Amino acid sequence: MSTVWRRRLVLLSAVAAGGGIGACARYATIEAWRAPVDVFDWPIFVINVVGCVLIGCVTQVCAHRGWRTLQAFAGVGVLGGFTTFSGYAVHLHAALSTDLLGALAYLFATPIAALAATGAGLAATSAALRRWSGSNYARVAS
Repeated sequence: MSTVWRRRLVLLSAVAAGGGIGACARYATIEAWRAPVDVFDWPIFVINVVGCVLIGCVTQVCAHRGWRTLQAFAGVGVLGGFTTFSGYAVHLHAALSTDLLGALAYLFATPIAALAATGAGLAATSAALRRWSGSNYARVAS
């Protein structure tokens, strides 16, 4: 097996292992929350926003350090498994039949909050790395 294929296999294994951990963490969080499901699915919303903040942080740190395997494991795997935009879509579909206005709020609030959270994670981590690393820091996000 070539070095390139070995590297790809390592990255794939990191994503798979991380994804299992992240999905279990999501399931445990939803079970611990035990909120009644309403039009606005708060557990899924919070999981997605928190996960996106952390994705921004992990992406920035791993890019700064050149940690491709950790990025695959933690960013793509763990946090990709933790966040659930498919769960968001399924709940949104069900909510459309009960409360159109609430479903529309959920439709727009989730991706807007998720994008803002990712940007906040990138920006906060970028600022922290600049402070700790001095002027030699090359930012991923501007």
